[in-house]
Amino acid sequence: MSEMAIGGHKAASVYPELRVSEVWYELGFCKLDCGRLFNASRLLNITSLDKAFVAYLSVSRVGSVRLQGNSIGPFIRSTLTADLDAINAKASQFHDVVKIGRTHLQDAVPMTFGQELGSFGARLSNTIGLIRQGVKSICNLAVGGTAVGTGLNSTKGFDLEMCDGVTELVEGMLKQRYGDTASKYMKLTFTPAENKFAALAGHDDLLQLSSCFNQTATILFKLAGDFALLSSGPSCGLGELILPPNEPGSSIMPGKVNPTQCEALRMVSLQVMGNHFTTSMAASLGQLQLNVFKPLIVAKMLHSCRLLRDAAISFTRNCVEGLQINHRRVEEHVRNSLMLVTALTPHIGYDKAARLAKHAKENNLTLREAALKLNMVSAEEFDQVVRPASMAFPFSEENMNNN
Repeated sequence: MSEMAIGGHKAASVYPELRVSEVWYELGFCKLDCGRLFNASRLLNITSLDKAFVAYLSVSRVGSVRLQGNSIGPFIRSTLTADLDAINAKASQFHDVVKIGRTHLQDAVPMTFGQELGSFGARLSNTIGLIRQGVKSICNLAVGGTAVGTGLNSTKGFDLEMCDGVTELVEGMLKQRYGDTASKYMKLTFTPAENKFAALAGHDDLLQLSSCFNQTATILFKLAGDFALLSSGPSCGLGELILPPNEPGSSIMPGKVNPTQCEALRMVSLQVMGNHFTTSMAASLGQLQLNVFKPLIVAKMLHSCRLLRDAAISFTRNCVEGLQINHRRVEEHVRNSLMLVTALTPHIGYDKAARLAKHAKENNLTLREAALKLNMVSAEEFDQVVRPASMAFPFSEENMNNN
């Protein structure tokens, strides 16, 4: 980024493209069929600098070329999947712990912590799948399109040869890094872009992958926010979650613990969202047959990848894995919730149920006390119908048999 600030990446990224092409040449990047190695002059003439750089961006994004310590392969393997596994483990651990759900920050019907955490697990699993698809989509390279996409001065079949060489190189580098398990995490095949004019004039595939990072950030932002909110207090807030006390929270208030991991993850998520906005703008600023904002696009994407990787690792280790539940507070909230009246609605009607909840609130009574006082149901009927655990699993076999 500092080089961009002083103009080092001007003129459609010519300078970094020159360096990339030289490095590829030295690596034997274009050592293709029959061991033939293109000379540097021939390589640059038939690929065009812009196309070499576009290919380099794609390769760097899929984790085959290390740039500033970033790569998408270990990002998926060691961070998002680890975070997903930790969240799913907690969802399983707290599967049957009943709590009060909340909509509009107001009491709603019962659910379980397993269901609440499982929703984040499902969302993260979905976004991991989208990232994998996004990585594969940027394996379509514009090589062979030369200046504007026509292929002028190139040779027929060069794009296929080049992509085969890239695929072979990447497979070797991934195998060297991850061993025989490389294919478990990502199988990559580079192919020529179907429409080289489109691949050169825009970077839609890179933008799509950036949007996957943005989606990941929005999920993690909400996850961290919900953890902080549910752990608030702990004495004068919701206090349902107990977060690991990683460090003292105040120099003046002894014993105070702050949700610092949640706050850090939310700040990182906002930065990633900002990076996606910048990437979106850069992707829209191409003119005619070329987009000259490629360095900015890849810089922001690599930055997002690094931020999400580091923040997710820290959040998993220092927050999710040590997460506990304040059972006393959770049970108190369930017991006092007036929204349990929802279970009575099919039996006494909506209007009576609303009047019952209002009476309980105005007279500081539990729902059960109010129901008995108003003679709407008997104690036996109330206990039979209003069962929070059953309300959380209305279609369980036990409930279906009772109905």
